[in-house]
Amino acid sequence: MANFRLRNEFAKFSKTPCDRYHVALVDDGDLFHWKCWVKGPEATPYEGGRFCFTLSFPLEYPNKPPAITFSTLVYHPSFSSAGQVCLPMTTESEWRRNFVQEILEGLIARLAHPDPEHPLNAEVAQVLRTSPTEFEATARQWTRQYAHERQ
Repeated sequence: MANFRLRNEFAKFSKTPCDRYHVALVDDGDLFHWKCWVKGPEATPYEGGRFCFTLSFPLEYPNKPPAITFSTLVYHPSFSSAGQVCLPMTTESEWRRNFVQEILEGLIARLAHPDPEHPLNAEVAQVLRTSPTEFEATARQWTRQYAHERQ
């Protein structure tokens, strides 16, 4: 089931490219490991950035969510320095057999709307709560420094 679903989802991306995100296979023929990027949302500190990550799909996909690992450092309360992201829709308890496009859109929405109340990175969440101007300046700096067009 996973092979069929992944093949169909990947084919849809190939037929209808989008300027907000991109997907490719890490290795040709391996549908279970995708390299992806999302574009930083406009009018946010992440605008102009390209945020790269991998999606690793379990054999039980779509019944179980993929693992997401960012290679781009992101200054955001929902992102860890180890590349983890807090995206509730991809947790075991919240997973609803979502499509990859929904995950990509969810990541863009997460970038656009930082939530300091449910952080993965408590230190960044504290800066957002106490000094939003400092948070935005640092997020912009990290975007310029780490989220290049070419990664």
